[in-house]
Amino acid sequence: MTKLLSRLKFAGVLITSLIISILLTHSKLIDIQKILLLGNDLQYNLIATSATIGGFLFTGISILISAIPNKRIERLWENHYLDNIYRSAFVGILANLLNILLALTLLFLTLDNKAIALCIRTEIIAVLCSLIFFGWCVFDLIFILTRMKSRHSNNT
Repeated sequence: MTKLLSRLKFAGVLITSLIISILLTHSKLIDIQKILLLGNDLQYNLIATSATIGGFLFTGISILISAIPNKRIERLWENHYLDNIYRSAFVGILANLLNILLALTLLFLTLDNKAIALCIRTEIIAVLCSLIFFGWCVFDLIFILTRMKSRHSNNT
């Protein structure tokens, strides 16, 4: 049952974040023309930001994997309570990779205005999704690390 609830929660967050991001890119809140005026600076900043966030997510998963020998964490892992941590990190890393690829595409390829607008909209969707999943992953990792610390300090 925990596995099913975990998957439903993940699917709900993924679908909600995608829908909200898509709606935002088609609203008046985000003006593609103003973004185009920023030139290549935005693309370089997106590459740096996406690489940094992706690196943090990868590190978070590494911390989780190294904590599995802890009996308490092992039970959580085996009973599927930690599934959404690695799923959220995986989606965040993929969104950041997509961001980097799109930014490089916009930097090095000559595209028509329609293709450029589509790439920028997709970048915005990927940035928003990566931030949402980064936040979710960090929140869950902090929760687990505080549990490990409180458990460890009670044993000493």
